[in-house]
Amino acid sequence: MFDKMKKLYQLRKIQQELKQTTVEAERMGGKIKVVMTGEFKPQEIKIDPSLLSEDNAFQLEKSLKEAFIEALGKAQQVAASKMREMGDLDIPGI
Repeated sequence: MFDKMKKLYQLRKIQQELKQTTVEAERMGGKIKVVMTGEFKPQEIKIDPSLLSEDNAFQLEKSLKEAFIEALGKAQQVAASKMREMGDLDIPGI
């Protein structure tokens, strides 16, 4: 019983750490930047004003999507790494 309570405490601690953790991905030489939390929530999206024209729409959309996917992947890796640190949870329903 005590071990399960300890694991739940560790899970909550990791959840708080993930809220504080951010990862970022850049495209087009840093002109597009996506920052995401360890909880997979977008925190910031920056687009250099020089890219904001109809001529660049397709490339902008493509690069923004790629940056978002990369940031999401990094956030998933961080979350998975923190969960691996805990070891076997063995908590029913989780």
